[in-house]
Amino acid sequence: MMKPKWMVGLVVALILAGISFAAYRTKIHEVFFLISYMSSQMKNGAAYINSLSEEDLQQWTIRTQSLIEEFSPAQATIELVSGEIPPDLAQLGIIRVDIAPRSVRYVWLGGMDHTNLLVTKNDAGHFEIHANFNDETPKVRLWPR
Repeated sequence: MMKPKWMVGLVVALILAGISFAAYRTKIHEVFFLISYMSSQMKNGAAYINSLSEEDLQQWTIRTQSLIEEFSPAQATIELVSGEIPPDLAQLGIIRVDIAPRSVRYVWLGGMDHTNLLVTKNDAGHFEIHANFNDETPKVRLWPR
């Protein structure tokens, strides 16, 4: 004997409601938000890095020298996060700045994947700038070209 269509529909609706409730309770929507956020940060960082001109790159070396002098890290890396990041960097979407004795890493995304701009002062006192777009591709040397 076949079940009435309304009963089948009711069972399907209850199953879908149960799945939706379970997904909500496990906060799966937060996982999707995190993935979307990470993707957006990587895209924004890569777009900005790819837009840098020679003059922009020189400005990044000046900023790096200033941060190294201001924070004077002895051996350990100083990490600036949310409220500590200069507003102009935060406006670019940078979420963390790592200041070491001879380098500064400007981070759009870190942790599970990495998108950042690394400015390093070499032994001769000259700056080198490398971009890391993600963990699947090697770093790209931007300066000197």
